[in-house]
Amino acid sequence: MGGGTAGSCGGGAKEIRRGEHYTRRYLLDGPFRLDAPGVYPIRAWHKVDIYAGETGYQIVTSQEVVSEFDLTLVDGSEGELASAYAPILRDLNSPDPKTSWLARSAVVQNPPRFLENVVLALAEDPQTAAASVPALERLATPRAKTKLAELAAAGNPEAITALGGLGDPAYCSLMLDIAHESHEYSRFIALRAAGYLCGEKALPILTSQLADTDHSARFEAAYALGNSHSREAAPLLISLLLDPNPEVRRAARDSLATLTHRRSKSDGGPAEAIHRDWTNWWTSNGATARIYGIDDCKEPEPLQ
Repeated sequence: MGGGTAGSCGGGAKEIRRGEHYTRRYLLDGPFRLDAPGVYPIRAWHKVDIYAGETGYQIVTSQEVVSEFDLTLVDGSEGELASAYAPILRDLNSPDPKTSWLARSAVVQNPPRFLENVVLALAEDPQTAAASVPALERLATPRAKTKLAELAAAGNPEAITALGGLGDPAYCSLMLDIAHESHEYSRFIALRAAGYLCGEKALPILTSQLADTDHSARFEAAYALGNSHSREAAPLLISLLLDPNPEVRRAARDSLATLTHRRSKSDGGPAEAIHRDWTNWWTSNGATARIYGIDDCKEPEPLQ
């Protein structure tokens, strides 16, 4: 094989001289769900782009690498799991940045509770704080939530999303503060999280966004209202069905479906017809209709 450079998303490019070989470890993507002991067939696939030349880095070919193997999952003790993590924890402090990156990725994918201190240490380091957010969310311990709250208060969007997704109402006030004081993207994320964590307590700040001239604020407020599990949110959303922006109208329809598990028979038609359907249905059923939360999954039925 001739000389060239093999690139990868794991960390820059690697020069491979004529006659040399290059071996690289990759961490399997994390979202596996293996609920019971057994043997699971795995097919791992990776593409490496091959470049040529010292300037320009023009791709001349790509190499697909496929590995097929069986993963055996067995019941084990916490001690055995700790032993399995021991070499990974040693690699965290490796002078080789690629080795330490792989170890860090392995730690944050699905950390057991005995790695709480390790994850918190990663969260304290500005270089690894962002990468630690998924691990803090998966741990969901009191200390992990406290650290997420700290990162969220500093405006970290991923931390705001993670803290909101944990659904702990103890962080309602923090989320309202972030929604009130932050700017643009962080504010919008905090609005949705506040709807989920605060319920009716979030209605004042969400209502205040509905008159914003920026349609993005109205769009986010509409989805946040759908997160609120609040009966009072429905009339506000019905009014947004006539919003001049089509994305805001779509958000209002989606949120009404979340709250009521219903959809207008006129969906896909004129906004006025959809608004009329909802107004008539809410007038007849609004006082008694069941209101759902975002965790109550069901396919919406047509309005009757």
